[in-house]
Amino acid sequence: MRMLAAFALALTLVRPAESSSLTARSSSDTCANVNSDLKVSSNGHTVDVGHINQCLCLSTVPSFILTNSVAQAAVALVGQSATQTAIDNLITSSSSKKTCSYPDNASPACSSSNPCSFTCSNGYTPWPPSNPSSCACVFPKKECNGVCGNFNTCTSPQARKRAVPVSMRARASCATGLTPCGVPSSAWARSPAWECVDTESDLESCGGCAIPLGGGTSMGIDCAALPGVADVSCIAGACVVHRCMPGYQRARDGNFCLRSRNIAQLNDQGADAFGLEHVPLHA
Repeated sequence: MRMLAAFALALTLVRPAESSSLTARSSSDTCANVNSDLKVSSNGHTVDVGHINQCLCLSTVPSFILTNSVAQAAVALVGQSATQTAIDNLITSSSSKKTCSYPDNASPACSSSNPCSFTCSNGYTPWPPSNPSSCACVFPKKECNGVCGNFNTCTSPQARKRAVPVSMRARASCATGLTPCGVPSSAWARSPAWECVDTESDLESCGGCAIPLGGGTSMGIDCAALPGVADVSCIAGACVVHRCMPGYQRARDGNFCLRSRNIAQLNDQGADAFGLEHVPLHA
C-alpha cells in the first residue's frame, strides 16, 4: 500500500497537460536547418537574393519574412507569395528536414541542434527537462481550464463570461495621412503597442506597416534592412536606393540592390531583359 501511495504522489507532482476546450492542441510541422542561398525567379531568370542560415519551420516562415532582410529583398523583387514558396522549398529540400510532432500547449522553437525542439505556453513546462516530449503542469502549480498556474480555486469555463475582444487595428486611430503600425517589444503578445506612421516616407515602414495591426493594414518594407543598401529613402511609399554597398548594384527601378555577380552572370543574356542596369559605385 505504501508503494502504491508513493507512486500516486509522484504522478501528482508532474503530470502532462490534460485535454480542455481552452488547451492549445497538439500539432505537427516540418523543420530544417537552412543554410542556402535564397533564389527566386524574375522575368524568366533566377536571381540569388542572398544567403539564409537559420533553423526554420514551415509554420514560422511568414513571421521570418517580416524580420529577415534577405526575405524582405525577395518580397520587393517577386512578392510575398513567391518568396514564401521559395523559402518553403529550402526547408522541404534540406537534408536536415524533419517532420516534428508537438504536444498540447507547445510551439515550434527550431534550433540547429534540434529542429524539432519546442517551447511551452500557458504556464506549462517542457518535460522531462533533459529530453522533453510533453508540456507538463509541475507541482505545486495546478491546471485550470487549459492553463497551468497557482490557482486556489478553478471555476468552470462555461460559467465565465468573456468580453468580445476588440482588435488593435479598430482601437488605433491616427491623424489624416498617418497609419497606425505595430511597435516591436517583448510585451507585444500581452499588450501590443502601436504608433502613427507616414508610410509614404517612413524608412522602416515604407508603403505599409513593417508590423501590420491587421484589419486591412498593408505590409510595408524596412528599406534600411534591404541587403546591400548603403543609402536609401522612402519616397511615395516605395524604397528608392541612392547607393549600394561594394559588391552590389542597383536594380533598374532603383528599389533594391542586387549582388554584382548576379548581374555579371546575366550580361550575356542582356541586362535589359532582366530589368537591371550597371550603376558605378562611388565611395
